Amino acid sequence: MTTQTEVNLTEALAISKAKDGDADAFEYLYKAYCRRVYGVCLRMIKNPGEAEDLTQQAFLQLFRKIGTFRGESSFSTWLHRVTVNIVLMYLRRKKPVEILAVDLATGQMRPNGYVLTGGAGPISVTVDPTGQFAYVVNFGSDNISAFSVNPNRGVLTAVGPAVATGNRPRSVAVDPSGKFAYVANLGSNNVSAFAINANTGALTAVGSSAAGTTPISVTVDPSGKFAYVANLGSNNISAFTINANTGALTAVGSPVAAGTTPFSVTVDPLGKFAYVANLGSNNVSAFTIDPRTGALTAVGVPVTSGASPSSLAVEPTGRFAYVTNRTQRNLPILEPLSAVSRMVAFISHDLRQPLTAILANAEFLTRSEMNETQRNDSYQEIRWAIDQMNELVSSLLECSKGRDTLRPATRNIVDTVERAIRMASVKQEFRRITIKHHHKGLAVGWFDSNHLERVVANLVLNACEAVCPDSGRIFVTTTGNRDCLQIGIWDNGPGIPPTIQDSVFQPFVTYGKIEGGGLGLAIAKKIVEDHGGDIYLDRSNATGTLFKITIPFAIPEGTIE
Repeated sequence: MTTQTEVNLTEALAISKAKDGDADAFEYLYKAYCRRVYGVCLRMIKNPGEAEDLTQQAFLQLFRKIGTFRGESSFSTWLHRVTVNIVLMYLRRKKPVEILAVDLATGQMRPNGYVLTGGAGPISVTVDPTGQFAYVVNFGSDNISAFSVNPNRGVLTAVGPAVATGNRPRSVAVDPSGKFAYVANLGSNNVSAFAINANTGALTAVGSSAAGTTPISVTVDPSGKFAYVANLGSNNISAFTINANTGALTAVGSPVAAGTTPFSVTVDPLGKFAYVANLGSNNVSAFTIDPRTGALTAVGVPVTSGASPSSLAVEPTGRFAYVTNRTQRNLPILEPLSAVSRMVAFISHDLRQPLTAILANAEFLTRSEMNETQRNDSYQEIRWAIDQMNELVSSLLECSKGRDTLRPATRNIVDTVERAIRMASVKQEFRRITIKHHHKGLAVGWFDSNHLERVVANLVLNACEAVCPDSGRIFVTTTGNRDCLQIGIWDNGPGIPPTIQDSVFQPFVTYGKIEGGGLGLAIAKKIVEDHGGDIYLDRSNATGTLFKITIPFAIPEGTIE
């Protein structure tokens, strides 16, 4: 008979040997815990196949991380934490597509379930003309998922694994015959073409065609003969003819100029005209379509819309078009209200950072194996995040009363930067990114610590989203003297396209992010300027992205430190 002590000793020996790379020890631990780990994955993911995959990932993580096991909790508790983190990361990465049922009498919608796409960061979805198949492009994993549609319940069933697209797919369209699908790839500046299997809906790559810079929207005309792509980075529209047999695209001349930052393109139901919403120039461009070649010709001057138009649609008769406007910042009659609205948007943007810290630490506190010191650390992080939220709400209230919200005092810049970096580091998807801070010179000076922390946190979070999650590097440098403080934030990401470098500090300008309203840099600029300083993008930097900040640092005479 085997006693509990003997089991524990055997397990302890296996753990010790596994740390030294002993294969038999790993096999022992796998056999001892695989069913338990699978059960955790299955309860959380509710899909046997995905639970099997996640179980394997959990043991691969065990292989890599067992050297960090220090025995502060039981091994089973430690492995449970590893497993839960892997599943949570998987769920966050593979955001679901929600299914809504529509009441045909009233038009009202109700939730009708969801489906995981098999990719990361699903960003655009379309349904083929027959209603049999649906397609989702996954911005984060560079692929497209195909689904069959249940005609009675609307439930989606995956059609095989996701199929590779170009880099950073952003938009998908299916031709009117349902034979071909097209994907605009924002990161690789091209359009991917796919043939659709009429029986299963499965996709087969046909090839890709070069577009302009940063293609963000694709559409196909009603005849299925032509495709059009809005190129956000080069401010133009690419036209293509479609091969009726293969679906391959052939460019029609050179791209045609649109307004600034064209964000969406559509063709009217009659196939006579194309329309483009220009987010940067607050207008809509119209073009006639040559029925023989598909070439575009501009119709007059663009029509002014609301502020930051981002999408448009034409109703079935072709008589009316509708445009969504991200914000109404340019209506003079509404200027007093819009100023407050912008500040609400700014505060809402920054509230997400402490909320992320609260969520992450709340998850940690649910784990029974945490010791008292670890629990106190998590409590302190939550209290600090709540203090940040209170500060943001106070700023909003004071702004509504017309008072200046800057509160400079004698503060330590090293402490401020380290808190900002810690805020980014709590996000699960950023934990493998290397973030380092180096300070030189005086550390204590005169500034608003909370506000400047928001600036650094915004820039570091932007950098985290830009770099590769496995090999990303971010360096923050601070240099202080009696008169000024200099801050640099550099990352090894792909950099900011030249076409938007002049407008990066404008509100609602964003690039290459799955989410985000383009407010972070606008907020940073305002806070730095309120300090009497300057922030700019260093264009002389050879690799990655480098932002530099300079603010006054001198402590006023007579100040009690």
